[in-house]
Amino acid sequence: GDVYKRQVHGERYRKVGDPVAIGKAFLGESELKEKHKQAVSVGQSNVSEEVETHFIAFINKDGQLIELDGGKSSPIPHGKTTEETFLTDTLKITKAFMERDPDELRFSTLVLAPSTI
Repeated sequence: GDVYKRQVHGERYRKVGDPVAIGKAFLGESELKEKHKQAVSVGQSNVSEEVETHFIAFINKDGQLIELDGGKSSPIPHGKTTEETFLTDTLKITKAFMERDPDELRFSTLVLAPSTI
């Protein structure tokens, strides 16, 4: 609470409004790291400094299928897509990831879409 408010809502970042600056502030915030470790230790997760997995997202940006991966230096274009073919196009890429490392079972998918009901 207090750490987040101080870093994100603090005067210096409110003026800048720069997500990169906010991210850098969090990187150097030892109090935030300690609070996170305390919260994790209460639950069922293990605290580890080593990150082996991460999240990626696919978006349709102006008819282009784009992969957003925080581990990469920039968005990754995968070609053309449409609203109608987006899910199929994304599935092809996901299957290629799975084929590249068939013994890796630590993955999941999530679709955020409007309800059809």
